[in-house]
Amino acid sequence: MIDACQQVRVSHSTATGRRPNNQDAAIALQLNPADSLWGFRAVVAVADGMGGHSAGEVASRIAADTIAEVLSLQTTDTSDMAARLSGAPAADAVLYAVQLANVRIYQQAQTDAAQYDMGTTLTVVALTDDTAVVAHIGDSRGYRISAGGIHQITQDHSWVARQVQEQRMTEEEAARSPLRNQVTRTLGVADTVVPDLVSIPLETGSIYLVCSDGLTEVLPNEDIASTINATATVGEGCEALVNRALERGVRDNVTVACVEYGMMPRGQATPPATAAIQQEAAACQLYPSHRRHSSGASPIAVQRLTRAGVAAGAVLLIAAILLLRSCLLASGRSVSEDIEPPPEEHPVQSAVQLPPIEEGLTIKVMVIEGELVAAANRHVETTIHALGAADSEPRTTIGPDRDYVRALSEQEAQSWADETCQITLWVEDGYMHWRTEPEDMNLYINRKMEKSDRLKLSALGEGLVRLGFYFPANDANGYTVALTQIDVGGLPEITTETVTD
Repeated sequence: MIDACQQVRVSHSTATGRRPNNQDAAIALQLNPADSLWGFRAVVAVADGMGGHSAGEVASRIAADTIAEVLSLQTTDTSDMAARLSGAPAADAVLYAVQLANVRIYQQAQTDAAQYDMGTTLTVVALTDDTAVVAHIGDSRGYRISAGGIHQITQDHSWVARQVQEQRMTEEEAARSPLRNQVTRTLGVADTVVPDLVSIPLETGSIYLVCSDGLTEVLPNEDIASTINATATVGEGCEALVNRALERGVRDNVTVACVEYGMMPRGQATPPATAAIQQEAAACQLYPSHRRHSSGASPIAVQRLTRAGVAAGAVLLIAAILLLRSCLLASGRSVSEDIEPPPEEHPVQSAVQLPPIEEGLTIKVMVIEGELVAAANRHVETTIHALGAADSEPRTTIGPDRDYVRALSEQEAQSWADETCQITLWVEDGYMHWRTEPEDMNLYINRKMEKSDRLKLSALGEGLVRLGFYFPANDANGYTVALTQIDVGGLPEITTETVTD
């Protein structure tokens, strides 16, 4: 039997980092379960806003305030909201709060042109006497930390997370990818939202931690656990995590909120991360899931969720063991509904998604979040330099597992936002062919501009070929991109049917 008298403690901490303002928002509420409409004992949440000007700050604050407003409703409350939700399962209340936050952000964005693109991530943990209800959308994270180690209980809704799920990238490649901040689901960008929602049986002596990606970009999971383990209280733990992130040079805002259930043993060695990836991949599948699609623009019409009863001790333990065993034996089941099944194979490993080499050697250059990024689906040697820079600039090898990244000035980043240039080369019928995006991009071969889309191999001679173009396309005031070591004899030789436009 779970002890309903276990002590609960909450805390949170935040820092701006190197950003001009803090677009994170957090709440850490300690509640009286006897007064709570759903018996909540604590609610913690972190929202990481995004959008121009101060719009991200507005979105995250709306999300945090809405979660606090709904989930702190008391049995004595006589509001219409309390009347509608009275008697609903705890998971229903959390889902309602998330969807109401989404509607409020979306409606605010429609009324203010300066905020039209604002949105926010959101991760919420609400504790009853025996269950932690977790709602999640975006790339903020939720963890459970205990004597058994740290377990990630949310899955990032991001482009790189999807690549890892589909086995196109490793965790290490995802961590250094220039696309690591590309979130695939957020609050406020549409009138409906589909969060992940799970119920987790409470574990005495554990901490449930939610944080923005500013923390996880600089601190791996083991460091998060060891930092918490080295502090005496959750308040000290939150402060220590934020300070460690700042010491690691975090650029983004960093925010942490924690709730401790019982007293987590501290001062012990963190268990080794044996099969840590398997454990984290299976974590969300181990717990009863309550995912539901929104039924309309208003969260008032939220469907009732099937009550996920928490089995008594022995039954729960046996079920958890069986589920964990089946999860570890299963071949990569998907957790989030926006993740497609992995393909049988995919040769591309680059952080930038490119076609396989069988369709031709492809080089892509783009601007992502103020950085110039170049990638290729085969290792090539390149130089990228501004107009007038010396040709002797150090060469860089880019390829499937290593991209070229260079920070742009603020003026360049604004002028060239969303710019992309892509070139694909292949050999066919004695010619070197190329295809460019945009189609009218000027291509220079051995410093001579070519106006066609193919060139006889015999005209290239033997040895290495220099290929160049301007980024952005045809902008001589931009960067000069030179591929200095193209071996035409090593280009893919393909037929017309193989090439896709």
